Amino acid sequence: MEPDQEALAKRLFEWELGGDHDTFFDAVNAYAYVLGNNGLAEYDRLAKEEWAGVPALGPGREDMPRFFGELPYLSPSVYNLGYE
Repeated sequence: MEPDQEALAKRLFEWELGGDHDTFFDAVNAYAYVLGNNGLAEYDRLAKEEWAGVPALGPGREDMPRFFGELPYLSPSVYNLGYE
């Protein structure tokens, strides 16, 4: 039985982003084979969607330090998925 790759990508993405103790840190890399092209594409879409909601930080922003705690942290491998 094959896993639903898109559903798995969504769960792993949510767990990586909101999990405690970095349990699912770099989940996209650990589960890349199981995610396959469809799951990796979904993971990529979710990551881009999440980052699109983060305000740009420019010079002179007085509120910049408060954003550091709010930025979603994703494993660097999210940006090098290479699923295409």
